[in-house]
This record gives sequence, C-alpha cells and structure tokens, in this order.
Amino acid sequence: MSKKEIWKLFIGSILFSLLSCSLVIYFHIGISHEVTWDLLGVFSGVLSILVTALIGWQIHNVIFWKKEIDNRINKIITEEIKHARHEMNLLVYESYLTNLQGYIKAKDWFKIIVIQNTMIDILETLKNADLINSYAKHISFLLEHTKEMNDDEIQEIKELIENLRKLCKYSDAIVDIYALAKNKFKS
Repeated sequence: MSKKEIWKLFIGSILFSLLSCSLVIYFHIGISHEVTWDLLGVFSGVLSILVTALIGWQIHNVIFWKKEIDNRINKIITEEIKHARHEMNLLVYESYLTNLQGYIKAKDWFKIIVIQNTMIDILETLKNADLINSYAKHISFLLEHTKEMNDDEIQEIKELIENLRKLCKYSDAIVDIYALAKNKFKS
C-alpha cells in the first residue's frame, strides 16, 4: 500500500467515525425513551472498527520505520566500511612506499618491480591523483635504470608498464611515462 492510499484510508476512517458519532447523537436526541442496547452496540461496533484501524495504522508505521531504519543503518555501515578500506589502503600504500625506498637503495630491481605492480593496484583503488602523480617519479627512476637490469627484469618491466595503463585516466604524468616507456620498449 502506498502512503497516499494509507492517508486516504486514515482520513476516510476518521470521517466515518465522525459521521457515525453524529448519527448516534442524532438518534439519541431524537428518541424520547432510553437508549437501547442495539444503539449502544452499533456505537461500540463503530468504535471498535476505528480502534482496529488505528492499531493497524500503528503496526504499519512500525514496519515501515523499521525498514527505513534498517536501510539507513545499512547505508551508514557501507559508508564506514568504504572509509575503513580507503584508510587501510592508504596505510598499505605508505608501507609499500617505505619498502620501495629501501629496495631502491639496495637496487634490488626484481623486488622494486613486484612492489610497484602491487602499488599500482592500490593506487587504482584509491583513485587519488596526488598520490598517483607522486608515484610517477618512482616509475621514472625505474625506467632510467633499465640498463642495469637483466632480461627477466626487463620482461617484468614490460608487464609493469602494461599494468601502469590502469592509472593513465587519473594522471597526465603517468600518461607521459606510459608513452615514454612504450617507445623505449618497442622492440
């Protein structure tokens, strides 16, 4: 039942109660003898129907508001989970960034490539243009040192560059690096 139909029913029942009460009063005044049990039965029957309608109205409201409250709670929980995931991804990104800096100092190319693939996936979920732009310098550093890498590491870099394409929609710096890297590894 829609709200409009419920309001029509509610207003109709109120009008019915007013009409029935006025009829009872009219007949009571119009009758010179005492009120009979039949007339009181009609009056109490009308009142019981109205009370039943009002109780039904309250039950409907409880069910409707329970659904509304459940929907709002689910929305809040979903937003909180989304926020918590975002914060967790930021912390994981910062942790990987720290590890990456250590691997860069040690010039452990394979670990640098692997960790950058993971960082690309994290950055894609974060969709933060500032982080992606700051990340671009790490990719540039890696591309500048390809002469120091063996063939397996070069192959991993090519796969990293393809993975990097996911971030192109968030940063012009990544687009430039991607184009540069594609030209560098054309052969």
